[in-house]
Amino acid sequence: MIKRLLECTRYDSVAAMSRPPLSPRQQVLYDEIKLFIAEKRYSPSCSELAARMHVSTSATQKALTILQLKGYITRGDNHVKSIIIVGDDESIQPSNNR
Repeated sequence: MIKRLLECTRYDSVAAMSRPPLSPRQQVLYDEIKLFIAEKRYSPSCSELAARMHVSTSATQKALTILQLKGYITRGDNHVKSIIIVGDDESIQPSNNR
C-alpha cells in the first residue's frame, strides 16, 4: 500500500510549498539529512542516519518513509544512498559523481 502511494505521489517546487508540517523528531531527521549531505556531498544510508541519531534502523526507515510521503525527500528504489531533498537549493544536494 505504501509503495503504491509512493509511486503515485509526485512533488515539485509548487507542492513543496504546501507540504504538511513535520513533527519535531521528523524535523531533526530532515535537518540531519541536509547536514550529512552538506558535509559529505553524498546521501546518507539508513544505518548512517540511525547511528547519527542514536535510534534503530527500523525507526529511521519508517521516519524516512514519512518524510517521503510528506514530500520532503525522494528515494530511489533499491539504492542504499539515494535520498534527495525535494525543492531545496542545489547546494545541499548530493553530487552525482561520488
